[in-house]
Amino acid sequence: MFHDKYLEDLKIGEIKPKGWLLKQLELQRTGLTGHLDEIWEDVSENSGWLGGTGENWERGPYYIDGLIPLSYLLSDEQLIRKSEFWIHKILMSQKENGFFGPSDNTDWWPRMIVLKAFKSYFEATNDKRIIDFMLSYLKYQKNNISHKPLKIWAHMRGADEVIILKWLYEITHEKFLYELAKTLNNQTADWRRYFQEFPYQTSMSNYMNWKETEENILRFGWENIEKENNALFYKFHFSHGVNIAMAIKKIVADSFFEEFNLSDETTKALTKLKRYHGFVNGMFSADEHLSGNNPNQGTELCAVVEMMYSLEKIIQFTEDFYYANLLEKIAFNALPASIAPDFRAHQYDQQPNQIKCTIAERNWYNNLKDSNIFGLEPNFGCCTANMHQGWPKFVKHMWMRKGEEFYKIIYGPSELKTNLKNGDILNIEEKTDYPFGNSITFVIKENISIPVKLVFRIPEWSEGIKISLNRKDISSDINNGSFSITRKWEKEDIIEIEFVRKVKYSKWYKNSVGVEFGPLVFALDLDEKWEKISGNRIFYDAEVATQSPWNFAINCSEDINVHMNEVLGNPFDKKYNPLVMSLKAKKIENWKEENNSAGNIPFSPVKTDSPEEIVKLIPYGTARLRISEFPYYE
Repeated sequence: MFHDKYLEDLKIGEIKPKGWLLKQLELQRTGLTGHLDEIWEDVSENSGWLGGTGENWERGPYYIDGLIPLSYLLSDEQLIRKSEFWIHKILMSQKENGFFGPSDNTDWWPRMIVLKAFKSYFEATNDKRIIDFMLSYLKYQKNNISHKPLKIWAHMRGADEVIILKWLYEITHEKFLYELAKTLNNQTADWRRYFQEFPYQTSMSNYMNWKETEENILRFGWENIEKENNALFYKFHFSHGVNIAMAIKKIVADSFFEEFNLSDETTKALTKLKRYHGFVNGMFSADEHLSGNNPNQGTELCAVVEMMYSLEKIIQFTEDFYYANLLEKIAFNALPASIAPDFRAHQYDQQPNQIKCTIAERNWYNNLKDSNIFGLEPNFGCCTANMHQGWPKFVKHMWMRKGEEFYKIIYGPSELKTNLKNGDILNIEEKTDYPFGNSITFVIKENISIPVKLVFRIPEWSEGIKISLNRKDISSDINNGSFSITRKWEKEDIIEIEFVRKVKYSKWYKNSVGVEFGPLVFALDLDEKWEKISGNRIFYDAEVATQSPWNFAINCSEDINVHMNEVLGNPFDKKYNPLVMSLKAKKIENWKEENNSAGNIPFSPVKTDSPEEIVKLIPYGTARLRISEFPYYE
């Protein structure tokens, strides 16, 4: 049977966001997530998933995979009704043999997404129809998977379903789920071997001519490309950014069926991604395929939210807090940076060094001219549908548990409320401005009659830690990046934590530097002129430009002044920016714009006779235009 060493998910709604984190979800509600079905045909009532004649593949499932957890995290009746409308229609689409969804699209892949979304709905409602529905469908799949095996996207992304099957097995103990999971895992692409070999160590432009690739796809069609040109199929899918972000979970899925060091293999895979394609924001290049680590290249928003979800599952099944450092870095930097401050537009691609967002040619591997503007559907609509899962699933995974032990994975303003096995309620409020501040207070809201162990992650970047219990300094067990306290908790018990953070410089492309402060990356503060080019008064497409000079090298040899303001509103909106750095810099006159992006960054250290001046840096997630990988001078 399945190997069973892992942390347990908490259910949707057992962790509620507060403060600035709640604001992100509220912006989703008033922005694209709450209204997408009203303004976008692909998830309207004409969707193929709702019985209409419209889009019938992945976009409806993607949308509800974010809509459902958002609805219940906010306890928003209007959003819940929207979620239930989708649930009802999909439940009613199930045939006697267990198959469901659009009859004119029998692909396994979008149904994998539906299973993820339905898991969230079951956690929030305990609606037993979901379990019956899943079991009926999965019996159908088991009966048909041998003569209709996973193909194309399902073949690449089958680990998503394997993880759901493990969850369902723990609830139902249906033995056929294990056999089906094993079959699906065997039919899924061998990503472990891929990461071990990692064949693509520079931009895919050196391995795969896009014009020829596109011609072959049109010639053979998706259904036949693997058979007709297997080498091309391999290159396309094993370099596709979103596939790769999702594929990390295949290492997890393999660990369900065989023994190996999961943390070790996962770390090696992530290390290779960072080395050859990594950016300071925690992500890797994917515009649409691997593109090296030049900060002018882009990263697709779908890859950002899928990488977050993969890391959440990796943490759960490795019990290794190390991966939470990367998860926080992506969530606090790459995620907000690619979404407009009002959550009413988004980018398809973001650049770590991004000096304007306009419809123009850039060095994308194969994305279109509009890929980095903010809009409803720049380049392609997958991110329009898939972006919504990012913040809700991040909130859901802030705590995990193992029996009566609770693990604090991710920090941020929130409240945990969950049942213990003896009937007591564990209720902990987390008061903090983290990651903008570095102090956190946990307040116990109910008496607990049995000992409960709380385990707190110590971030990798922390230079030290101060811990107190009920205002008294305490010594704690510090083990593998964490400390723990076990006791019968009493109402109004207070745990206070303060992490020690300093400005650090990380090294990137051409020996450039990133400026990091705790989990936050900092970027040059550029004036932003937003110009709406289409759309309506509320939802829009916009270009963003600047008149600010951007071609600076920075001085890394002196201490940086960091000024913190009160955290108000949306901290990823420049109007409410809570942190500012001031540091010395010099212009690099021969570093100029090329192909509508910052030119190729000069190798550091650079020589320049320009006068020294003071520049401002702000959090990466607040800056929609920015330089975040800087040359430096000595």
